[in-house]
Amino acid sequence: MKPSHVLLAVLGLATGCQVHEYVATRDGVPFFATSSLERVVDRVPLGHHERILEEEERDPALRVEYNGRTGYVRKDDVSELTYVHPVVDGGTNKEDRVGRAVRSAIVSVQGKTWPLDVQEAIRDGRVEPGMNHEQVEVSWGWPTSIEPLEAPGGERWVYRRHGWGSLDPRHRRFSPRFQSHPRRTGGDGYAEFPVVEARYVEFSDGRVLRSYIRYYYDADSLSPDGE
Repeated sequence: MKPSHVLLAVLGLATGCQVHEYVATRDGVPFFATSSLERVVDRVPLGHHERILEEEERDPALRVEYNGRTGYVRKDDVSELTYVHPVVDGGTNKEDRVGRAVRSAIVSVQGKTWPLDVQEAIRDGRVEPGMNHEQVEVSWGWPTSIEPLEAPGGERWVYRRHGWGSLDPRHRRFSPRFQSHPRRTGGDGYAEFPVVEARYVEFSDGRVLRSYIRYYYDADSLSPDGE
Protein backbone atom coordinates (compact mmCIF):
# COMPACT_ATOMS: atom_id res chain seq x y z
CA MET A 1 0.00 0.00 0.00
CA LYS A 2 1.42 3.42 -0.97
CA PRO A 3 1.93 6.13 1.71
CA SER A 4 -1.10 8.07 0.49
CA HIS A 5 -3.28 4.97 0.86
CA VAL A 6 -1.84 4.26 4.32
CA LEU A 7 -2.84 7.78 5.34
CA LEU A 8 -6.34 7.28 3.98
CA ALA A 9 -6.64 3.98 5.82
CA VAL A 10 -5.56 5.60 9.10
CA LEU A 11 -8.07 8.39 8.59
CA GLY A 12 -10.73 5.80 7.84
CA LEU A 13 -10.02 3.96 11.06
CA ALA A 14 -10.02 7.21 13.04
CA THR A 15 -13.42 8.23 11.70
CA GLY A 16 -15.03 4.83 12.13
CA CYS A 17 -15.05 4.05 8.41
CA GLN A 18 -14.71 0.34 9.00
CA VAL A 19 -16.55 -2.81 8.01
CA HIS A 20 -16.85 -5.82 10.32
CA GLU A 21 -17.26 -9.30 8.87
CA TYR A 22 -17.21 -12.93 9.93
CA VAL A 23 -15.68 -15.91 8.13
CA ALA A 24 -17.05 -19.43 8.67
CA THR A 25 -14.18 -21.58 9.92
CA ARG A 26 -15.83 -24.93 9.24
CA ASP A 27 -18.37 -26.29 6.80
CA GLY A 28 -22.04 -26.21 7.75
CA VAL A 29 -21.86 -23.59 10.51
CA PRO A 30 -25.36 -23.40 12.08
CA PHE A 31 -27.25 -20.20 11.29
CA PHE A 32 -29.83 -19.55 14.01
CA ALA A 33 -33.04 -17.55 13.96
CA THR A 34 -32.56 -16.00 17.40
CA SER A 35 -29.80 -15.23 19.89
CA SER A 36 -30.95 -18.15 22.06
CA LEU A 37 -29.27 -20.42 19.47
CA GLU A 38 -32.08 -22.94 19.60
CA ARG A 39 -33.52 -23.06 16.07
CA VAL A 40 -31.22 -23.67 13.09
CA VAL A 41 -32.61 -22.15 9.90
CA ASP A 42 -29.64 -22.65 7.56
CA ARG A 43 -26.02 -23.75 7.31
CA VAL A 44 -23.10 -21.49 6.40
CA PRO A 45 -20.39 -23.07 4.20
CA LEU A 46 -16.70 -23.03 5.02
CA GLY A 47 -15.05 -19.74 4.05
CA HIS A 48 -18.27 -17.79 3.61
CA HIS A 49 -18.04 -14.19 4.81
CA GLU A 50 -20.57 -11.41 5.36
CA ARG A 51 -21.28 -8.50 7.67
CA ILE A 52 -21.42 -8.58 11.44
CA LEU A 53 -24.23 -6.46 12.88
CA GLU A 54 -22.28 -5.54 15.97
CA GLU A 55 -24.83 -3.13 17.38
CA GLU A 56 -26.73 -6.17 18.64
CA GLU A 57 -23.79 -8.41 19.45
CA ARG A 58 -24.57 -10.92 22.19
CA ASP A 59 -22.22 -13.39 23.81
CA PRO A 60 -21.83 -16.24 22.78
CA ALA A 61 -24.05 -15.40 19.78
CA LEU A 62 -23.05 -13.01 17.02
CA ARG A 63 -25.72 -11.24 14.98
CA VAL A 64 -24.82 -11.46 11.29
CA GLU A 65 -26.10 -11.38 7.75
CA TYR A 66 -26.26 -14.49 5.57
CA ASN A 67 -27.69 -14.55 2.05
CA GLY A 68 -29.96 -11.58 2.61
CA ARG A 69 -31.21 -12.69 6.04
CA THR A 70 -30.38 -11.62 9.56
CA GLY A 71 -29.64 -14.25 12.18
CA TYR A 72 -27.05 -15.53 14.62
CA VAL A 73 -23.97 -17.74 14.65
CA ARG A 74 -21.82 -19.00 17.49
CA LYS A 75 -18.64 -16.98 17.91
CA ASP A 76 -16.66 -20.20 18.21
CA ASP A 77 -17.71 -21.18 14.67
CA VAL A 78 -16.37 -18.08 12.93
CA SER A 79 -13.43 -15.73 12.86
CA GLU A 80 -14.00 -11.98 13.02
CA LEU A 81 -12.16 -9.31 11.07
CA THR A 82 -12.27 -5.59 10.38
CA TYR A 83 -11.20 -3.75 7.24
CA VAL A 84 -11.24 -0.20 5.94
CA HIS A 85 -14.32 0.57 3.85
CA PRO A 86 -13.48 0.35 0.11
CA VAL A 87 -14.46 3.99 -0.40
CA VAL A 88 -11.32 4.92 1.55
CA ASP A 89 -8.68 2.92 -0.30
CA GLY A 90 -10.41 1.39 -3.33
CA GLY A 91 -10.84 -2.01 -1.69
CA THR A 92 -7.18 -2.83 -1.12
CA ASN A 93 -7.48 -3.43 2.63
CA LYS A 94 -10.64 -5.50 2.16
CA GLU A 95 -8.98 -7.72 -0.41
CA ASP A 96 -5.99 -8.30 1.86
CA ARG A 97 -7.86 -8.94 5.10
CA VAL A 98 -10.82 -10.93 3.81
CA GLY A 99 -8.75 -12.93 1.33
CA ARG A 100 -6.27 -14.07 3.94
CA ALA A 101 -9.01 -14.92 6.46
CA VAL A 102 -10.91 -17.05 3.94
CA ARG A 103 -7.79 -18.85 2.74
CA SER A 104 -6.67 -19.50 6.32
CA ALA A 105 -10.05 -20.98 7.21
CA ILE A 106 -9.98 -23.34 4.24
CA VAL A 107 -6.36 -24.38 4.83
CA SER A 108 -7.12 -25.17 8.49
CA VAL A 109 -9.75 -27.67 7.37
CA GLN A 110 -8.67 -28.99 3.96
CA GLY A 111 -4.92 -28.53 4.12
CA LYS A 112 -3.90 -29.96 7.48
CA THR A 113 -1.64 -32.55 5.82
CA TRP A 114 -0.08 -30.17 3.31
CA PRO A 115 3.55 -29.09 3.81
CA LEU A 116 3.85 -26.08 6.12
CA ASP A 117 5.47 -23.93 3.43
CA VAL A 118 2.55 -24.66 1.10
CA GLN A 119 0.04 -23.77 3.81
CA GLU A 120 1.78 -20.46 4.45
CA ALA A 121 2.02 -19.65 0.73
CA ILE A 122 -1.72 -20.19 0.37
CA ARG A 123 -2.50 -18.01 3.37
CA ASP A 124 -0.41 -15.29 1.70
CA GLY A 125 -2.24 -15.79 -1.60
CA ARG A 126 0.82 -17.08 -3.43
CA VAL A 127 1.20 -19.88 -5.98
CA GLU A 128 4.50 -21.78 -5.89
CA PRO A 129 6.08 -24.48 -8.10
CA GLY A 130 5.06 -27.99 -7.07
CA MET A 131 1.56 -27.09 -5.87
CA ASN A 132 -1.31 -29.25 -7.09
CA HIS A 133 -4.63 -28.14 -8.58
CA GLU A 134 -6.49 -28.12 -5.26
CA GLN A 135 -3.86 -25.96 -3.58
CA VAL A 136 -3.85 -23.45 -6.43
CA GLU A 137 -7.64 -23.27 -6.33
CA VAL A 138 -7.59 -22.44 -2.61
CA SER A 139 -4.94 -19.76 -3.13
CA TRP A 140 -6.26 -18.08 -6.30
CA GLY A 141 -9.72 -19.55 -6.81
CA TRP A 142 -11.11 -21.21 -9.93
CA PRO A 143 -9.61 -19.82 -13.16
CA THR A 144 -11.39 -17.69 -15.73
CA SER A 145 -10.27 -20.12 -18.43
CA ILE A 146 -8.08 -23.22 -18.93
CA GLU A 147 -5.80 -23.64 -21.94
CA PRO A 148 -3.88 -26.74 -23.11
CA LEU A 149 -0.08 -26.80 -23.11
CA GLU A 150 2.29 -29.01 -25.08
CA ALA A 151 4.01 -30.30 -21.94
CA PRO A 152 2.94 -33.82 -20.85
CA GLY A 153 -0.38 -33.47 -19.07
CA GLY A 154 0.07 -29.74 -19.40
CA GLU A 155 -2.45 -26.95 -19.02
CA ARG A 156 -2.48 -23.25 -18.24
CA TRP A 157 -4.94 -21.71 -15.79
CA VAL A 158 -5.73 -18.09 -16.60
CA TYR A 159 -7.25 -15.59 -14.16
CA ARG A 160 -8.47 -12.15 -15.25
CA ARG A 161 -9.89 -9.34 -13.17
CA HIS A 162 -10.43 -5.62 -13.67
CA GLY A 163 -8.96 -2.94 -11.45
CA TRP A 164 -6.53 -0.05 -11.24
CA GLY A 165 -2.79 0.07 -11.76
CA SER A 166 -0.03 2.60 -12.34
CA LEU A 167 2.17 2.63 -15.44
CA ASP A 168 4.97 4.11 -13.34
CA PRO A 169 7.07 1.22 -11.93
CA ARG A 170 7.75 3.26 -8.77
CA HIS A 171 4.03 3.09 -7.93
CA ARG A 172 3.12 -0.22 -9.55
CA ARG A 173 0.33 -1.95 -7.65
CA PHE A 174 -3.11 -3.40 -8.32
CA SER A 175 -6.35 -2.57 -6.56
CA PRO A 176 -9.83 -3.93 -7.36
CA ARG A 177 -12.14 -1.69 -9.35
CA PHE A 178 -14.31 0.34 -7.03
CA GLN A 179 -13.95 4.04 -7.67
CA SER A 180 -15.10 5.69 -10.90
CA HIS A 181 -12.90 6.60 -13.85
CA PRO A 182 -10.75 8.71 -14.20
CA ARG A 183 -8.78 8.06 -11.03
CA ARG A 184 -5.76 10.02 -9.79
CA THR A 185 -3.98 9.15 -6.58
CA GLY A 186 -0.83 9.89 -4.65
CA GLY A 187 0.63 13.04 -3.18
CA ASP A 188 3.05 13.40 -6.09
CA GLY A 189 0.21 13.32 -8.61
CA TYR A 190 0.91 9.94 -10.21
CA ALA A 191 -2.01 8.52 -12.15
CA GLU A 192 -3.71 5.15 -12.00
CA PHE A 193 -5.42 3.68 -15.05
CA PRO A 194 -7.99 0.94 -15.63
CA VAL A 195 -6.18 -2.35 -16.21
CA VAL A 196 -6.78 -6.05 -16.50
CA GLU A 197 -4.67 -8.15 -14.16
CA ALA A 198 -3.99 -11.50 -15.85
CA ARG A 199 -2.54 -14.29 -13.73
CA TYR A 200 -1.18 -17.46 -15.32
CA VAL A 201 -0.41 -20.83 -13.74
CA GLU A 202 1.24 -23.53 -15.89
CA PHE A 203 0.92 -27.19 -14.89
CA SER A 204 2.64 -30.36 -15.96
CA ASP A 205 1.36 -33.73 -14.72
CA GLY A 206 -0.82 -32.00 -12.16
CA ARG A 207 1.91 -29.86 -10.59
CA VAL A 208 2.73 -26.16 -10.98
CA LEU A 209 5.70 -25.47 -13.24
CA ARG A 210 5.53 -21.69 -12.93
CA SER A 211 3.15 -18.78 -12.34
CA TYR A 212 3.33 -15.16 -13.45
CA ILE A 213 1.25 -11.98 -13.67
CA ARG A 214 0.74 -9.50 -16.51
CA TYR A 215 -1.14 -6.19 -16.64
CA TYR A 216 -2.94 -4.77 -19.66
CA TYR A 217 -4.49 -1.36 -20.22
CA ASP A 218 -8.26 -1.73 -20.10
CA ALA A 219 -9.94 1.56 -21.02
CA ASP A 220 -12.20 0.04 -23.70
CA SER A 221 -14.00 -2.18 -21.22
CA LEU A 222 -15.12 0.70 -19.00
CA SER A 223 -18.67 1.95 -19.12
CA PRO A 224 -19.24 5.74 -18.94
CA ASP A 225 -19.69 5.63 -15.15
CA GLY A 226 -16.51 3.58 -14.67
CA GLU A 227 -18.20 0.41 -13.41
